[in-house]
Amino acid sequence: MTNERRLRPVDLARLAGVSTQQIRNYEDAGVLPPAARTESGYRVFTDIHRSA
Repeated sequence: MTNERRLRPVDLARLAGVSTQQIRNYEDAGVLPPAARTESGYRVFTDIHRSA
């Protein structure tokens, strides 16, 4: 991820006005592009996800 802002699920949820569970549901349903994962398995979203 070069020069992209990294967003946690909670950050993206707050920006979108939905719950973190809804963000996960959107990703699972294909509404959001697949998120990268940290070494620990946490989802990492970017401005691409924010735009979606």
